Amino acid sequence: SKSIQTTDYLIMMVPAMIKRGFYQDAIKYINAIIKSEGADLDSLKKLAYCHQKNNAYNQAIYYYQQADLISPDNDWILQQMRTCYAALGEYDQEYDCLKKLKEIHPEDNHITAQLGLCYMQLNKYEEAANCFYELEYKGERLLHSWKALGWCNFKINKLDQAEKYYTKILQQNKVEWSDFLNAGHVAWCQNKIAEAIKYYKKYISLIRKQKGNANVLIPF
Repeated sequence: SKSIQTTDYLIMMVPAMIKRGFYQDAIKYINAIIKSEGADLDSLKKLAYCHQKNNAYNQAIYYYQQADLISPDNDWILQQMRTCYAALGEYDQEYDCLKKLKEIHPEDNHITAQLGLCYMQLNKYEEAANCFYELEYKGERLLHSWKALGWCNFKINKLDQAEKYYTKILQQNKVEWSDFLNAGHVAWCQNKIAEAIKYYKKYISLIRKQKGNANVLIPF
């Protein structure tokens, strides 16, 4: 009779292990399969994914790159690599993945938003703003886009434009303490001191409620 550790058994067990979150055991099984059968696209993707779920991002990227050689410009592989690079703070490499995804899916709003956020991490605020202007024009992710556009315009010193977006944001239902803080920064830089103080006080009020800390200080 066949041993319980035959390749067929290992192949059968890997998906169940991944589903249950037993990633280290799955890695051992996949490595045994690769040793016996050689590496194919499916085994490399699964191996990379298990390392990713274990937060071993460099190892995950290595195997995603191997998978990418077999199946270039695969959506799922590029997105997973992007996630790993972002987790490592390697935003130039994340950008490379997103650029490919944007070329493959130019109308994908989710990819456009990810690309905009990546540009912000790279301090490329003009490029980031263009991504969020595109989303705003389409009427997609409006509050998310307005917040990004408010911050990008503030960073490139387009204060009137930044003020326009923070005014819109503060009229919405889902306003956060950070919105008042950022609106305060914009007003302060416009030399609208009374308005800035009003926003900063509202920021303090909200963050005290959230953190339950009466000792939070106004940031000036």
